[in-house]
Amino acid sequence: MHKNTDTRIINSNKSIKLAIAAGCLSIILGMITIGLFVSLAAPAMAEWAYPAAVDITWSKNESRGDRLAFSVPKLNLVIGANPKPTQAEATIAQLPVYDPEVASQIEPKQDFYTKHALHSPDGIGKFYLGREIAKVMGHTEAVWLERPSRQWQEDPDAVIAALHLKPTDVVADIGAGTGYFSFRLSQQLTQGKVYAVDIQPEMIDILRFLKTENAIDNVETVLSDPQDPHLPSQSIDLALMVDAYHEFAYPHEMMQGIVKALKSGGRVVLVEYRRENPFIAIKTLHKMTQRQAKQEMAAVGLSWLETDESLPSQHIMIFQKPMQELEQETSSTEVK
Repeated sequence: MHKNTDTRIINSNKSIKLAIAAGCLSIILGMITIGLFVSLAAPAMAEWAYPAAVDITWSKNESRGDRLAFSVPKLNLVIGANPKPTQAEATIAQLPVYDPEVASQIEPKQDFYTKHALHSPDGIGKFYLGREIAKVMGHTEAVWLERPSRQWQEDPDAVIAALHLKPTDVVADIGAGTGYFSFRLSQQLTQGKVYAVDIQPEMIDILRFLKTENAIDNVETVLSDPQDPHLPSQSIDLALMVDAYHEFAYPHEMMQGIVKALKSGGRVVLVEYRRENPFIAIKTLHKMTQRQAKQEMAAVGLSWLETDESLPSQHIMIFQKPMQELEQETSSTEVK
């Protein structure tokens, strides 16, 4: 009798201990889950719920010291350091229109760029106005640019329609790759031309081969370098960059060259995957928010015109070079 009672007591004690252990394990697992959610999922969800609202930075600068911050401006939430903006950032914020004199005083290599030892494996460790620059997709992946699924994934016909081109326009396809857009554009510009610009000689070889193969005479290939598109001054009506701008190693210098090549009132069009949406299955550094794009285009004096959201996963962001020169020419003619 006593033996059975003792056995039941022992079994009961074991059950209690197992229950306590299971409870402790559940608490520990719960804490780990919450920690992982806060560190990994929360920023992404916050950026989705509040587009372009999440800012995570970690940099080292002699004039500003170490910087580590997580902020959600729309919620007025800042965790970590919140240093004063650099002189370049402050200057850009105060530029409502293009001012060449002020813009020329900004030194991009000193103020705009920072290098971080800790960075994404998909980036080059170099940051421009808070955005890490993505690695360039090499010419060995050229076949991917011509994949059949790109027709419904990116709808190139809708992109070209959104440009509202005239047959006489001159367009620069920057980061042209295999000419996926260049040759489509050439069909619209019956009295104009396309500059197919790329920094990789191998891509230029592919472009030239396809141009000859298809007997296309209004596409001109241009081998650029990372800091200069090598386009004639005031020669183009529009510069198109499709999934390319985020890979520019020197975005400020490259855009300065593009702006110089634009005619007065010319347009810049960025087609980029929407970073505001975390469910778009593209690597984060190969997407851009509207907020970031507007900031970077303002840095070279471009004004935002509109954003077309008709594509399945991408922004079509349209910017314009001020028409100051044209207005001055018109005023001078009227005075005469």
